[in-house]
Amino acid sequence: MARVWIWALMVVVMWAVVVVLGDGQQHQEPQQEEVEEKQEQQQTKQHPQQLKQQERRPNVVVLIADDLGIGDLGCYGNTTINTPNIDRVASEGIRLTHHLAASALCTPSRAALLTARYPARYGLVGDKSTPPVVVHVASKVGLPVDEVTLANALSAANYTTAAVGKWHLGMRCGLLGRGCRGPQQHGFQSFYGIPFTLIEDIAGSHPFWIFPLEDRFYQMLLSLWVVNALTLCWLRWRRRTIAVCIGVVTLALSTSWFLHTHYRFHTARWWKVSPWMDQHMNGLVMHNDRVVEQPLKLEGLSQLLVDHSVRFIADHAQDQRPFFLYHSFAHVHTPMFSAPEMAGRSKHGRYGDNVEEMDAGVGRIMAALKEHSLDQNTLVYFLSDHGGDLEVVGQDGQRVGGYNGRFKGGKRMGSAEGGIRVPGIYRWSGHIPAGKDSTQHGWGINTLRSCWDFIDYGYEPQLFNLFKDPYEDHPIPVDSIEYIQVTGIMKQFVAEWKARVPYPPSQMSNVANTMHSLWLQPFRSLW
Repeated sequence: MARVWIWALMVVVMWAVVVVLGDGQQHQEPQQEEVEEKQEQQQTKQHPQQLKQQERRPNVVVLIADDLGIGDLGCYGNTTINTPNIDRVASEGIRLTHHLAASALCTPSRAALLTARYPARYGLVGDKSTPPVVVHVASKVGLPVDEVTLANALSAANYTTAAVGKWHLGMRCGLLGRGCRGPQQHGFQSFYGIPFTLIEDIAGSHPFWIFPLEDRFYQMLLSLWVVNALTLCWLRWRRRTIAVCIGVVTLALSTSWFLHTHYRFHTARWWKVSPWMDQHMNGLVMHNDRVVEQPLKLEGLSQLLVDHSVRFIADHAQDQRPFFLYHSFAHVHTPMFSAPEMAGRSKHGRYGDNVEEMDAGVGRIMAALKEHSLDQNTLVYFLSDHGGDLEVVGQDGQRVGGYNGRFKGGKRMGSAEGGIRVPGIYRWSGHIPAGKDSTQHGWGINTLRSCWDFIDYGYEPQLFNLFKDPYEDHPIPVDSIEYIQVTGIMKQFVAEWKARVPYPPSQMSNVANTMHSLWLQPFRSLW
């Protein structure tokens, strides 16, 4: 049964770490006068701007990667991908090795991060024969407005809040795509980024006009149009009447063509749309509720998002109010893309290039904090939304997925450790001890192995002793007394929990709310 650290509560947890670990002051015994004298001497050496920053509450910066595996970073043992900036954050702060996501998929995991609540409590999880995540910008599925997020709480505490990058928690657009406030409905005072997520269809070129005559459906459409047109002409009605009737027939058949070609209601994956629709309807960059790029350009996207966060830091560096910056990287989700200067640098192919490009973004954000004398009064939290995607392979056969170390499984693979045990790094100079590892059973940076070695567990419960066997190599035998007792207790607990705490149905099971709704689609204004 999955164990979950609710992500948004990690900030509070770190406050507890501060209390427990402190700066070692509980072991020091200087006279109070000597302490005060040293503090005064230190303050006289500090820049006035630093003194000003220390007078206000700490800024909070959350840096969240997409699909990054725990084995992809140098500070977690990787030797083929260079991540000096993230490694530096770890060396100056604390590196968590038993840091768990709430889900092995983007939408529910990110919802839990921001709300500190299981996403099933508000139906933001998939169900049988439904999509597992938010699948369209123009849909009614998303994080409920009445859920209290970390941004809500910090905004109420007089923080300036901003979301930059990937959202993927629903935009809840109004008629004709108006009022697509998304993050701004959840405590963020500004938003710049991609309202959806990156998908393979955003890359490349996809045709709108598709009419393969070898397909029986398109043969039928053409036949119906020809028969109707000839019949109307044979009736010898007035030309205007014939033209109107042919127009009506053409409109009806065109609508059928569009729905069949660009929607997938006739398939098991009824929520899908065509590659052209994905690219032009879901591939957007938005600034608050306005579309500023459609379709989005992949090359330079990482730099564009980092530029915005750097400007946000500069704009609010002198404010009396602290700020909360939620920077959600587009990397390292497929499709793999990099700026020309970043391509081909890694020993790990395109995926490694993407990780290194993201690391460069982390470096620029950290440099901006230092440039404006904010790095000493800013709590930085770096993490991944879930484990790396083991199965994804590019069109050229190159693996473009992440690496989860020795842990079994990855993205989409339920509660297997590789899908939910993710990087977690905290840095807050002067409050969190530098270079400290918060290590529990199950991680050693020299004990990595091939990420291809995983098992399909099926639907039967699998039981592991994660203290002795964190890599899930040796399942407890199903005929053992321990297995029968523990799984029996767990099944009983789950049954009692469901009876006592009824969850709402999955939002994704409502077809009308989940499907792409063209009348809700935001478009870039041409004037």
